[in-house]
Amino acid sequence: MTRWMMRIHMYTGLFNFTALVLFGVVGVIASVLPPHSDRPRPEREVEEVELEVPGGLDDRQLADHVQATLALPFTGPAPAWTLRRDDDHHLQFRLPTPARS
Repeated sequence: MTRWMMRIHMYTGLFNFTALVLFGVVGVIASVLPPHSDRPRPEREVEEVELEVPGGLDDRQLADHVQATLALPFTGPAPAWTLRRDDDHHLQFRLPTPARS
């Protein structure tokens, strides 16, 4: 074998060894972690915002006003099927995000 072939063989082997060690470590860590149902859930962050709403808006216009006023990043307008009123006549809707449409 020539010298350059030996170098290619050596560097390819080192590259494969690094990949195998990385996959091995990740596999061992993944098998040692507790199941997803046993992991503690992070606390939800709740922020209250004062919002003035003009009168005379229907549910669609109100949802669009809230979305525009809060200017939440990566959200779109609320789909019509998410607009609903609870027993106390509070409007509930969901703004779609890239993670959850």
